[in-house]
This record gives sequence, C-alpha cells and structure tokens, in this order.
Amino acid sequence: MSFVHLHVHSEYSLLDGHTHIARVDYYGGMTVVNPGSSGLGSKPTFALIEVTDEGRVAARIMNIMP
Repeated sequence: MSFVHLHVHSEYSLLDGHTHIARVDYYGGMTVVNPGSSGLGSKPTFALIEVTDEGRVAARIMNIMP
C-alpha cells in the first residue's frame, strides 16, 4: 500500500489509490481521496483536487469517459 501525504497550510490531505475504489471522504480537517482506476473496470475515473489560496482542499471524482 502506498500513500502520499500532503500538508497544505492547516488542512491535511491523503491520496491513496491502492484499492481502485473511487471515493472522497472528509474527516474533520482531513480530506481522504482515492482516485479509483484509470484502466481497470468498466468506469475508469480520476480525482480532481483543488486547493484554494487559503489552503482549503476540495476533491471530486471524474469519469474518464462520458
């Protein structure tokens, strides 16, 4: 299992792609993102992660194909 830990100002984010199950969860000040899979399964996805100038993190799962 691999993890990338990002620290943006006072908010924490965790990006994990090990399970290939696309999801975004928020726990207090932490954003946990699994972008899914770009090549496995019938619905390939990726995560769009936006960080504001104030350091707020927002993420959403996007379909690769409509």
